[in-house]
Amino acid sequence: MNVTTLNSATTQEAARAAMVEYSLHRGIHDEVDEEVERIYRAIAQGKVVISLSATISQAGTDGRGHPRLAVGRADCRGVTYRDCGDSLVFLPKPEAGARWSIRISRGLADLKPGWDVRAIAPRIPPQYRPHHPRRYWLLWEAEWQDLPRDPMLLRKIGRDAYVVLAAWDLTEVELSVLRAHGGEARNG
Repeated sequence: MNVTTLNSATTQEAARAAMVEYSLHRGIHDEVDEEVERIYRAIAQGKVVISLSATISQAGTDGRGHPRLAVGRADCRGVTYRDCGDSLVFLPKPEAGARWSIRISRGLADLKPGWDVRAIAPRIPPQYRPHHPRRYWLLWEAEWQDLPRDPMLLRKIGRDAYVVLAAWDLTEVELSVLRAHGGEARNG
């Protein structure tokens, strides 16, 4: 999966210097300054930081007009999406009963309405599974109505900035077991 990183805009050394500069002025920080400092800190530590909205926009839509990528909380079973004019909103499957949403800048020209279209969330392997999945997010290539194959586990550090914690490919064994369970295996 191709992602739009914020790392390409600066080196680790430059990020470290900018982080130090921001930290020297914490007494006059606002929430935007704090977010910038968090992003610089993650880049300085060598973590991959992505822009979620740019990543989803640049991936585009599939042949049916659905987004190629989906995003949902790490404990979700699947998502649907809604085109809300200037933004795209991903929501948990209606029958899941969860109450969260993620809104990103739209950026997709040929998007079709997605009220009844769902993407099944990938299962997180035990070695990557967080202890508190509600604090984390999954990004995956949406196989709308089928199982995804190459997800990423993310941690939100800004309004549109996420650190990539893990990326993996589901094996044929995992896909077979998930299909047998109807794709409904919960993470966490």
